[in-house]
Amino acid sequence: MPSQTRLSWKKAILLNTTFWVAIWGIALWNNFQWAAAIDREITLDTIFSWSFPYYLTMVIIGPVVYQLQIQWNECSYAKQVKLHLIPSVLSGFAHQLSMNAFAILFNPNQAQLEKNPFFEELVQRYSSGMVFSSNGLLFYWLIVGLFYSLTLYQKYRREEINNLHLKSDLTTAKLQSLQMQLQPHFLFNSFNTISMMARKNKTDEVIDMVGSLGDLLRESLALKDTQMVPLSKELELIRKYLHIQQVRFHDRLTIQVDIPEDAMIIEVPSLLFQPIVENAFQHGIEKTSGNVSFEISGEFENETLKFTFFNNGVQLPNDFDIESNAGFGLSTTLSRLDHTYGKNYTFDLRNAANQTGVITEITLPILH
Repeated sequence: MPSQTRLSWKKAILLNTTFWVAIWGIALWNNFQWAAAIDREITLDTIFSWSFPYYLTMVIIGPVVYQLQIQWNECSYAKQVKLHLIPSVLSGFAHQLSMNAFAILFNPNQAQLEKNPFFEELVQRYSSGMVFSSNGLLFYWLIVGLFYSLTLYQKYRREEINNLHLKSDLTTAKLQSLQMQLQPHFLFNSFNTISMMARKNKTDEVIDMVGSLGDLLRESLALKDTQMVPLSKELELIRKYLHIQQVRFHDRLTIQVDIPEDAMIIEVPSLLFQPIVENAFQHGIEKTSGNVSFEISGEFENETLKFTFFNNGVQLPNDFDIESNAGFGLSTTLSRLDHTYGKNYTFDLRNAANQTGVITEITLPILH
């Protein structure tokens, strides 16, 4: 039996002993019930001369069976059966020997025992045909089946745990891959914004934006191997990005962030909000003249945390479908949410009422 799946000796002995003591207890209870029904008394001599050796002999035989199973586990099933044949027959003889010995030692007829010494009485019993116990043979195979079943179960559990670890490692690798794809996409959009300001000769704004982008890059690179971050950290990065946009739009842009303070310690996927915010500016706010606004709000709903992103920019086309129309950023976000939360999240992107702006709602389970 491979060492990584077999029971320890201590557990094997404890399990075998517990099993046969339990069987003995059930048998005793049934015997007492039967004796009470026919108004017959069961003495301790009766218990130790028959019931005790009948079951508890297997407490001694069990560890021997386990040792044999360890040695033969690498053999084929057919060969294991053949190898166990001789020991199982010997178990039948040993079982009968134990029963004979206890029956003589605890025989209530002491006069008979004084007349025939122990070994003479034992020989007499063998001469009368008390040589082999078929139940001893059956009990042996019961022990083999018990240990083998537990070995298979342990092997199954270990394989199941290994598969879960592999699945977890695969999910982590996929998330890291998606995050690596997301960061270049975000950088491209940020540099594009800076280049637009440079072409308009807005030097002070460009310097401010480059400094803010540097801070943002430093924070983002620090999270390159981190899949989950506290909400406070995620919002810190978003605020740096929004500062870049504030410099760009000046007084035209109004930004509002309203999230409960006690939600800040809750962990969310890193850079989760970035593509949503980028999407709002790229497809909504940037295409709108006049004053624009962007809002982020959060609220608890039972065991979930709901985030709402609103911009009053250009609305989505009437035939918009997120599965077919989502760009790289949103599709990557959805993929990361799938890998992190399975089906335990919601994502909704829709036009706001009264033909003003777009709303994105994300509901995430609170991971403890």
